[in-house]
Amino acid sequence: MVIPTSWAGALSAAVALGLAGAAILLSRRYPRAAFVVWLCVVAFVPVWFGVSVGGPQFQPASLLGIPVAIGMALNRPRFAWIPADVMMVALLAACVVPVFVGAGTVSSVFGVISQWAVAFTIGRLAPLVLGDLDVVKSVVTVVFAIVGLLAVVEFALDWHPYVGLGPQNAAYAEWGEIQGRSGLWRSEGAFGHSIALGCSLALAIPLGLTSRFRASVRVTSVALMVAGAVVTLSRTGLLCTACALLLSVVFLREPRMREVRGWAVAAALAGALAVIPFVSTVLAGGGREASSSAEYRVTLAGLVSKVAFLGLSPAASRSVTGEVRFAGLKSIDNEILYAGLTYGALAVAIGLVLLLLALGRTLLGIATAPEISVVAMVPALLTVAFITQYTLVFWFMAGLAVAAVSMRAQTRDGQRLAGASAPPRVLEPARARRST
Repeated sequence: MVIPTSWAGALSAAVALGLAGAAILLSRRYPRAAFVVWLCVVAFVPVWFGVSVGGPQFQPASLLGIPVAIGMALNRPRFAWIPADVMMVALLAACVVPVFVGAGTVSSVFGVISQWAVAFTIGRLAPLVLGDLDVVKSVVTVVFAIVGLLAVVEFALDWHPYVGLGPQNAAYAEWGEIQGRSGLWRSEGAFGHSIALGCSLALAIPLGLTSRFRASVRVTSVALMVAGAVVTLSRTGLLCTACALLLSVVFLREPRMREVRGWAVAAALAGALAVIPFVSTVLAGGGREASSSAEYRVTLAGLVSKVAFLGLSPAASRSVTGEVRFAGLKSIDNEILYAGLTYGALAVAIGLVLLLLALGRTLLGIATAPEISVVAMVPALLTVAFITQYTLVFWFMAGLAVAAVSMRAQTRDGQRLAGASAPPRVLEPARARRST
């Protein structure tokens, strides 16, 4: 029996909706398992395993993240809005609204909704739905310690398990090839790019240092994350890793950080002495690459004046393949500038205000671990655009940072309220001593 084309399409849509509904129900019923599975998909499933829907392609973690986020929201967690939530909604609106007035592209809006918004929502709701922030920290620590270990194995054995694996589509053509530097092949894991892997590992470090595991497990886990970042041979990844460690040691005031601060400093110094000669030799071998990169940065600087207030830059043009380019450049290796050229100065201004608030809280010593993670990404925001799963990890951490601030404020308010409602302490008069 031959199924008519129209019936086949309707059947496929019905199956897809059925699977999505089942995923939402399962995510609502088993939120902890759903979160673990989603984070594992982020860490271990490459982007080229995605699904194309009428042009734009869903990353596997984006496709799974939508029902996970909806399932968490249906659990109706005790959500308390704070100014950062309002600003984040304004940021997303500034990115999406221009498409309705012809000043944006469907693909750029698709990325904001399916990646930024989805990952942020999961990060914002996960601590509330799962019970506390410690559960999330523990899962992140375990998953990214494994990612770091596998990166070291990949580099040591020159074994790249994802090469040739999965569909040979356009996404694979862009991200499936392993990069080299100074005659060495860099670790990329499932992230499709060494920078994406290195920055994602750096994002996990502050959470690993303050997770609820005993101190020795935390130090070992973070050491694996750092080692994984080192074998990416990525300057940006290494710089973000160093920032994450340094900011955590100096400014993070969470109680668990005090237990491992000395170990973290000692391990960082020992690792630096062991690794710096190797890394400096490798990076020195890419001298021409570094000079070319510097020339490229000068070209990017000239695009700052081309940023519109809202929506797409007038410097944008479409290539024959439909790609949006700015001044003929295929890629913009600066997320802040790229966001400005794609979404406008308003969106960038809101994002920078949020980033500066997190930076200020860090310098004041009142930032949470997820805030430290986001602030440590400043070098990456200036040197690379959001790519592959790094996009999801960054925005997940941003949502987690807002959740941590909100939960801390609620705890503080609750303690203040409990103290105010406690009955006043009555001091009994001291009994007069009997004279003998």
